[in-house]
Amino acid sequence: MTGKPKIPEAREILQDVLSYHKLDVETRIKLRDALSLMYREKYKERKAPARNRKMTAYIRDTIKKDVAQNPRKSLQALANELRVNSGRISEVLAGDFDHL
Repeated sequence: MTGKPKIPEAREILQDVLSYHKLDVETRIKLRDALSLMYREKYKERKAPARNRKMTAYIRDTIKKDVAQNPRKSLQALANELRVNSGRISEVLAGDFDHL
């Protein structure tokens, strides 16, 4: 599409016709129906529900202790056991949650 969108202009023309001209009831209803179709519905941002637990000091300490005791255990396996995202395990090990 080139140039400005024409829908706002078309809405103005239809509203002008509705307000200034004598129209029968059926025509007015049809014009109002057409006008209502010329607006977008408001976008409702939807977030996916959280599937994993929030990070707590207890979970942080459990991660650090488990990694120290089982250094060969995969981070994904540990994440699955604790029901946290595997990225959170890496963040804990990097010290990102030391403030808890």
